[in-house]
Amino acid sequence: MCITNTVSCSNPCTTCDVATGQCTVNVDNNTPCTTSNNDEGSCSDGVCTASAADNLCITNNVVCNDPCKSCDAATGQCTVNVADNTSCSTATITTGGECSAGVCTAVNLCASVSCGDCKTCDSATGQCTVNDADGTSCTQFSKGTCANGSCLDVS
Repeated sequence: MCITNTVSCSNPCTTCDVATGQCTVNVDNNTPCTTSNNDEGSCSDGVCTASAADNLCITNNVVCNDPCKSCDAATGQCTVNVADNTSCSTATITTGGECSAGVCTAVNLCASVSCGDCKTCDSATGQCTVNDADGTSCTQFSKGTCANGSCLDVS
């Protein structure tokens, strides 16, 4: 958080909003900046990007296919620079993915969900859904039966 008299936003393409105390993107695109690798660049949507001549990712047309990695402009290599537990998605992990050591990994959204009788957890959403047909026996009562997703006592 930035403070009025000691504004310190580490990203050269952001400035401190003293009203909120947060670093925000309000530097114009194409404003000159110096990247974390000390390359000269320009701001683009709040990110300092090295110029094409200094950016090996652009020069070598490097594309990082995992959303948990990005191309390092100085080396032209895909590197891990996304924090673990950051949400991600891929063609096969459309919801509920998290970055783990640079790899987008499916997360079991149902691991801490208890749906009880007559419902099951949808692994894509982590939500309980009615799954058991009406009339299916359930264990909440000694003589229970499922009805519209609830276990009813029919004794």
